[in-house]
Amino acid sequence: MNNDFISRLADVINDIEGLPFTAIKGFLDANEGISVYPLPGGQVISEDMSGARDVELPFEIAIKTQKQEIANDTLWRINDVLSSFDLKVESANSSYEFNDLNVDKPFLQDVDDKGFFIYLLDVKASIRI
Repeated sequence: MNNDFISRLADVINDIEGLPFTAIKGFLDANEGISVYPLPGGQVISEDMSGARDVELPFEIAIKTQKQEIANDTLWRINDVLSSFDLKVESANSSYEFNDLNVDKPFLQDVDDKGFFIYLLDVKASIRI
């Protein structure tokens, strides 16, 4: 069974009303948009006798647009939702149990030669697999 956390994280983002783009899994392309993708790293925090593991996995949420205010405002809206104390990112296929999401603050990563602003938001998921 495939772990569906990244899909469910994208779903939570897409449930936020009024976002200018739909979040997709994978990296940014040449167009404006929001993407969610895993970062290198992650670690096993603990493992019980049954083999279930508590892990921390890093992900990044990126937005690319030619309108800096939209990029900044959108990632701060996503940050607010993902930072909520009652946030639940439940698995649709029982591939993990959600524990917590540690959310950093959005930041400007780049302005390319075509005038696109790229803002990033890093998160670390704590899940049981």
